[in-house]
Amino acid sequence: MWPLFWRSFDIFSLTGFKYLIDQLEEYGTVNASDGDFVEILRLIAEVVTYGDQHDPSIFELFMEKQIMAQFVRILNISKNSGVTIQLLQTLSIMIQNLRNEHAIYYLFSNEYINYLITYPFEFENEELVPYYISFLRTISGKLDRNTISLLVKTQLDAVVSFPLYSEAIKFAHYKDTMVRTAVRALTLAIYRVGDESVNKFITSPTMLSYFSDLVKCLKEKSIKLDVLVVRAVQVDDASEITAKLFSIVEEIGDDLYYCSDIICAGISDLSRLMTQYIFHLLVLEDLLPSLNLSHPNMSTLTSLYLTSRLLQVVNNKELVNSIATAFLCPQTFPTTTFNPECNGHLSVGDLPNESTKVHPGSGIPMVNTSIRTEKQQSQGNAGGPLETQFMNIALLDTGDSDKRTSSSRLRSFVFCENNKLVLASLSLLAVLLQSKELDNSLLDVLGILPQRVQHNQSQGDPSKEVGSSQSAPMCQILDTLTRLLCWRPLCAETAYHAGWLFQNLLLYNETKFNVHNFKAAYENARDDLMKEVNDSCCDLIPNAILEEWKDCKKALEIPALQKDFKFILLPESQPIVPDGDDSSYFIKERMLAAVKVCVLFHQLMNFILRGTLPEDPPSNIMKDLPASSRAKGAGVDTVALKVGVPVNLGDAIPCRIAFEEGKEIHVYMLTVVKGAFGWLLLAEKVLDKPHHGVVIAIAPLVGLKPKIDENHQRWLHLRIRADDTASQIVGVSNRRYRTYRVPDGKWTLAFSDEQACKYAKSTILEEISTQTSFVKHALESMLIVDAATKGIVKPPCDLNNAQTANL
Repeated sequence: MWPLFWRSFDIFSLTGFKYLIDQLEEYGTVNASDGDFVEILRLIAEVVTYGDQHDPSIFELFMEKQIMAQFVRILNISKNSGVTIQLLQTLSIMIQNLRNEHAIYYLFSNEYINYLITYPFEFENEELVPYYISFLRTISGKLDRNTISLLVKTQLDAVVSFPLYSEAIKFAHYKDTMVRTAVRALTLAIYRVGDESVNKFITSPTMLSYFSDLVKCLKEKSIKLDVLVVRAVQVDDASEITAKLFSIVEEIGDDLYYCSDIICAGISDLSRLMTQYIFHLLVLEDLLPSLNLSHPNMSTLTSLYLTSRLLQVVNNKELVNSIATAFLCPQTFPTTTFNPECNGHLSVGDLPNESTKVHPGSGIPMVNTSIRTEKQQSQGNAGGPLETQFMNIALLDTGDSDKRTSSSRLRSFVFCENNKLVLASLSLLAVLLQSKELDNSLLDVLGILPQRVQHNQSQGDPSKEVGSSQSAPMCQILDTLTRLLCWRPLCAETAYHAGWLFQNLLLYNETKFNVHNFKAAYENARDDLMKEVNDSCCDLIPNAILEEWKDCKKALEIPALQKDFKFILLPESQPIVPDGDDSSYFIKERMLAAVKVCVLFHQLMNFILRGTLPEDPPSNIMKDLPASSRAKGAGVDTVALKVGVPVNLGDAIPCRIAFEEGKEIHVYMLTVVKGAFGWLLLAEKVLDKPHHGVVIAIAPLVGLKPKIDENHQRWLHLRIRADDTASQIVGVSNRRYRTYRVPDGKWTLAFSDEQACKYAKSTILEEISTQTSFVKHALESMLIVDAATKGIVKPPCDLNNAQTANL
């Protein structure tokens, strides 16, 4: 192609830029390599960016030579996708890095940018799409109330065309995640500019399909999620389904956050429109009917989860209260025909009765205010926010039976025998309780309005009815959670979530809480952990507690609006240790689950009694306990114990072992214990040092299960626990346990006679007993349920002085 003699002068000078322009103008008129021309386009972007910051004459030459027109010409004559892609990259780099406002105005004027945006690119070439969308996204980053007017077409002061927006949303559902993300970022940048004429164009009837398609896509993903939830229960191995399930959950979360960003973009009509779409197309059509078992669109579990997630993410006052009302009193909602007009309002079709209407400002169906109690009628329209914006809660207060009916559906899930539904419904309840947008009248319908709020309402308006006491329902809910925590087997995720709910709901309980049931559940957890102390992974328990302590506290402190409950969609966990399988892998998994649950109960008990979660675990667990006499006699440094270290063989027992078939070696067996850690050592004798040897093999002491062979009384069989021995011997407190299964090993030691074999077995059992005693001592404060738990305690919100009743 062109001789690259420009390397002899400064390409970032005006002379160098002139040379690049000359080559640009020659494209298509001389035989040239497209590859070389791609380099010319790349250099132009660099030089223009440099000139914007250091040499204004460069951009002046850019305008004088009408380089934007040259770009359009090249795009029209080039048949090479590489040139097209580089052209889009060059424009993106220039637009992104130009700081001079006049330069941006020039690029956006003269319709060159709009021409490039609407150019019929061959998007069948999938490599081109990300560069095109990146180009559009870069343009949106430079939009403000001045520059946006350069990219729209108007008639009579009304925007009739906005190519940047209309072309971008065509890729809203493109298969590439990065493309979809860029499109959403672009649209939000446009919404946040705040140009009135553009906002009217966005909410015009011709553009509304973008928002309805967004919610419809969300509906489709919700149905797909429910299909996976149902299938996961039906198969033996749900690992593949679980991966797909979590993937869709993430996509749904992203969609909800995007909807929330649209609602909060500052465009009132758009906010109302999105709120209506979500409420009518998703909530009323799918989520709400799923709670009615006679007309389900999806499983109740999926519906409860999606509703909780929706309320967490889209924290809009109108939507939160409307959804809560719909779930608490579904029978009062009419069937509506949702047909938004250009102003985003709702067109209502057939209404089932005269007691329902649509609020003119919100489009949300609500009960006609003519159905009110006599006292409320005398008060006119001063009954509260729900009477003017949402469903009139007065209908729910006309009688106890109506109130029980309205909230019985959700309560029936809270008190059912299905643990997943209990967790899902209580998760929804926790989100409602912690939502700042929810009206107190709705909490009163559920019977969980805190009494202090009821009291404040009655103080502010003595004539206003404040509802009934919440003590009975909340205490029943806390008892339900306690019952759930007593179930076995109880997976750690369920326990953590139930504990989180227990702690959060306990904050709203303002009556005395009987702790006897909770104490019984705590004792069950203690018994489970005590069984592990006597099993083959007891040496791992102290470190496991230290690890889980902070994790548990962190899990309990997560705000409801930030917590994802997706694990409740998974099938009920199977028993951690299958029947007949005593491998150390499953025993360790069971031990870790027992530790999690016991730590959870310990922290919750502290919260019940003192109103706070403990910062640190009991001091005994972190205490450095002394080594046993045999460990001292062996003269080994238990901290640096590893293969190859010297040991004293004074108390060692000689034996033989074959690590390979036909290769038997003479070794010495030793057992050493330090605190919770214990090891079986095999050492070879050092010839030039009497009574000294070198460690050649190490195995965890607990779990050996020594057994003398019935046919050969001099053989001692040992099971070697599959574990990361190196981490065990140094006592690393922050190690992470493996989640994959490693098979256990087996050693057979041959002794000189039967007496020596029996002595070796008794030595191992004695040291294991010593080790177990150390572990029990370290866990003493965890395994003994505090005597102060007897009786009744006040709720944490009143525990400023940490006083316990009936001690």
